[in-house]
Amino acid sequence: MTISAAHILGWFEGTEGYNVLTRYFAEALARRMPVYRTALPRQHGEWVTVAPEVRSHGENRDLANILFCWGDQTSHLRGMPGFKIVYVIWETTKLPDSWLEPLREADRYWVPCHQAKDMMVQNGFAADVVDVVPLGMDVSVFNPRVTPEPAIAALEGFKFIHVGRWQHRKGTTDLLRAFDAEFAGDPGARLILSCANPKRPDINIAAELRAMNLSCLDQLTFLGDGIDNQRMAGVLAAADAGVFPTRSDPWGLPISEAMACGLPVIATHYSGPADFMTTDTGYPLAWNLAPCPWMPVTMADGDYGMWSEPDFAELRRLMRRIYENRDEARAVGARAAAHIAQNWTWDGAAEKAKAALGALG
Repeated sequence: MTISAAHILGWFEGTEGYNVLTRYFAEALARRMPVYRTALPRQHGEWVTVAPEVRSHGENRDLANILFCWGDQTSHLRGMPGFKIVYVIWETTKLPDSWLEPLREADRYWVPCHQAKDMMVQNGFAADVVDVVPLGMDVSVFNPRVTPEPAIAALEGFKFIHVGRWQHRKGTTDLLRAFDAEFAGDPGARLILSCANPKRPDINIAAELRAMNLSCLDQLTFLGDGIDNQRMAGVLAAADAGVFPTRSDPWGLPISEAMACGLPVIATHYSGPADFMTTDTGYPLAWNLAPCPWMPVTMADGDYGMWSEPDFAELRRLMRRIYENRDEARAVGARAAAHIAQNWTWDGAAEKAKAALGALG
């Protein structure tokens, strides 16, 4: 039986990671085959209105239902005709306790990178039912031809930029300490951060900075929240290099967006970035495997699994290398932009998804 349509269930509206990925993935796949959309609620107990086109498939196996959501939401696939696929995104080597039993209800699992497939196998899922179906990014918005944001372009000095929520997983405070240790007092170096965390309104960045006792405060620029894609592309275009010492990003959308804009990018060579960054197209940051101290889920044994611990001494060396070898860095950034545009777009992701669906028939 050939798959004739895809039914995508997930969070389509909003600016958070799941929302953006679900929306753009569905739009790209819809350019290749019929796609039905069922929007899921954020709160348990809210009504779900299943796309009416699903009923036309009856008992046929020509429909692929793809869930973009937390693994404990697999119950939304119950009763759906056809194949049941869960797109699994998780940051450590150990799935949450509440995900394991629900995930068993699916037929197959899609993951965004090879490390994520290894994680699924380590958690007891057979390798032959786990497909690496990478995500993508929008090169019509993020590309080297973007007009730089004037306010950022006007800032003096060499501008490193970091985009990611203020949190331990993104390595925000570690990056600030590394920048402070390497560049404090050098007026030629600046660090720009887009690190608002709407899920943590209790975080007081000014108080956090005071507690860190940094010497480079006048070399820091913090961007407000709510920056849309068009403006963010201009912000990236106005910067000189991207820096992302993440502990785990199964995809790493801001990293690929910075690369697509032609920036030389430092990123931890673990999880998603390990699949789309090489020494030819970026500055991979070394890491060691380390325990994850906490995640917002329940683990009966208190073990949250492992993720990467970036080498922050090497982070300093790579930032210094880019700062002092700007021609080299610009050439790396140019290769990165071409690499992302050729291999890691949403259309490319949709082609890989279509091929994975074709293998189901």
